[in-house]
Amino acid sequence: MKAGYDARIRAKREKERDKEEREAEEKKEEEERENDLAEWAGKLRKEQETLMNRIKDRARRKAALSDRKSALAQARMKNIATLAADDRVPKKKRKAGGGKSAQDYSSLCYF
Repeated sequence: MKAGYDARIRAKREKERDKEEREAEEKKEEEERENDLAEWAGKLRKEQETLMNRIKDRARRKAALSDRKSALAQARMKNIATLAADDRVPKKKRKAGGGKSAQDYSSLCYF
């Protein structure tokens, strides 16, 4: 009972702290806008430009992957091919004895 009560109080304090931080950030933003409008607008434009560049890069990468002949798609296909070609022991064989057979033990016989 006490632990739940303490957790709720802790969560409430954290919410209040977050709210105060958000309000302080908004107040700072408002002061920046009022004091130097050109700098504030430039900052917003710069932020928007970085976001737009990230979106465009993501779209460009997606388009490159759909094109079979692009270098990125070729590298991905090569990676898939090497993973498929690995000689791996199936999980069932690992559990059953590590994939070992009678031939593996034939050299240990002392007849």
